[in-house]
Amino acid sequence: MAEPSSPLLSSLPFRNTRNLHLLCAVGMMLASALADDVPPVFIFGDSTFDVGTNNHIHSGATANFRYYGIDFPYSLPTGRFSNGYNSADLIVRQLGYEESPPPFLALVLDNSTFQSNILRGVNFASGGAGILDGTGNRTWGEVIPMAQQVQQFATVQGNITWLLGQNESAKFFNSSLFFISVGSNDIFDHYLYDNATVSQPELMAALQSNYTAHLTLQGMIYSLGDAYNMTSTLMDVPPVLGIENIEEACCGSGLLNAAGPCNITQDPKLCPNRYKYLFWDWFHPTQYVAQKAAIALFTGDLRFVSPMNFSQLAQASA
Repeated sequence: MAEPSSPLLSSLPFRNTRNLHLLCAVGMMLASALADDVPPVFIFGDSTFDVGTNNHIHSGATANFRYYGIDFPYSLPTGRFSNGYNSADLIVRQLGYEESPPPFLALVLDNSTFQSNILRGVNFASGGAGILDGTGNRTWGEVIPMAQQVQQFATVQGNITWLLGQNESAKFFNSSLFFISVGSNDIFDHYLYDNATVSQPELMAALQSNYTAHLTLQGMIYSLGDAYNMTSTLMDVPPVLGIENIEEACCGSGLLNAAGPCNITQDPKLCPNRYKYLFWDWFHPTQYVAQKAAIALFTGDLRFVSPMNFSQLAQASA
């Protein structure tokens, strides 16, 4: 094989990757074919999974300032939309990882280490992004939509194929995990900007066709996690997990502490006991709630995840 002029190669699109097992929630998806060892993870989506992608673009959807990260190691604001670890971190922790792999846009800055680092997995998620290409732009400016994240994965796929060869790279991707959390921003944008011109059935049809274009694989085994039902159930019986406040944001300002952002420069109100709150800021759960949701996805019954939970899917695909 001829040596490429750059390690950043193009490759087959994501929809042509074969023999993956698919696991998805409402806006949250995991595709996997587990090997004996914990496989690499590739993470796509929006701010629920973003671990710093938007730090590298001109976006209003950022979280690289206090009080974000106040419960992260060393109280470091990393770009995660959380008081600590976010949903991407806490889901992969159930598999034995310490946290999500780094953002693609951080890894690509160093060509000398890019190829070795991507073998551990990559996070492509971008705060404010959606399934549709234009989602997020009118509110946040630059975001990385799902289609562009898929193209970034194609670059990763091409590099790994060049490194390992066709046969070994096929085994590599067949034993990888794919997480996706996306879709809510498309609905937010529709409500804010297009409600009068685009009907809900038209929106749903557009989301379905675009999502399908990215994710049609052959031979998939999948599970759906119902994040809406988990949240609704939690709001019905919050004391079960020790949660005392299901209405107000822990960090913010104004009505329900959620009319303004959690930005230390705007003097927000910060709750002292983050584990007692359902919402961290105006959109996102606290680290505590995200952790409980991750556990429910792996061990929950058919009310929350079907046709099997994440751990059962892992066993079925082993």
